[in-house]
Amino acid sequence: MNKMQHRNLLLVIVSLVIVFSMLSSQEIAIAFQMPGTPTPAPLVGIIEELEIRNLERMLDGDDLDEITRKALEEKLSMARSIINDRSITAANWPAHAESILPPAQQYIEKPFPEGVFEGGEGFIPSSEGFIHNRWQKALETGFIQVFAGFSAKNPLQGVLFIAETSMDRTDTKIQTVYPGEQDGGLSIIEEDDGILILESQNMLYCFDVLQRQFVCVVN
Repeated sequence: MNKMQHRNLLLVIVSLVIVFSMLSSQEIAIAFQMPGTPTPAPLVGIIEELEIRNLERMLDGDDLDEITRKALEEKLSMARSIINDRSITAANWPAHAESILPPAQQYIEKPFPEGVFEGGEGFIPSSEGFIHNRWQKALETGFIQVFAGFSAKNPLQGVLFIAETSMDRTDTKIQTVYPGEQDGGLSIIEEDDGILILESQNMLYCFDVLQRQFVCVVN
């Protein structure tokens, strides 16, 4: 082994000593992991930096021949390029990730269905009444629903349950209105400009939603 080889071997040994002095016991165990197991990113960076220092020390020597010096310079340039590329990739990753990740899905609330519908959606408990159908509409201040049916305590007593719900749907107030006659349960036939047309067994009713009162009865 010539003087040059002795010097290079010594530099390698010194580099290894420096590496292990900077590592914890866990990192040293990782350094001796089984072949093929990926090296943690922080440890890779340390090893690359030390390799660059080692190459720089070797190039400081005056006894290098032209071929060896050129080979070391090429290796040093490659090592610096790898570290530089990794730094650029890390810096650009947020923008890169944003470009490849699908856009976040935005919740689009479905329009509130308006008109006359069968059933009561389970809104009114059966202990209060049985619902035939309902009319509903969206308002500037929230939503209104009128449920038509009969009282749970008296099947001959028609009843309307008027539910007003806030725009954020966190608050609902329910008002109960009864017709004067006991002619069975009520059903909504249609709505015309805020007036509900309802029927019972033998009668027709007009109900003003805004005024919350029956405004006509037809036998």
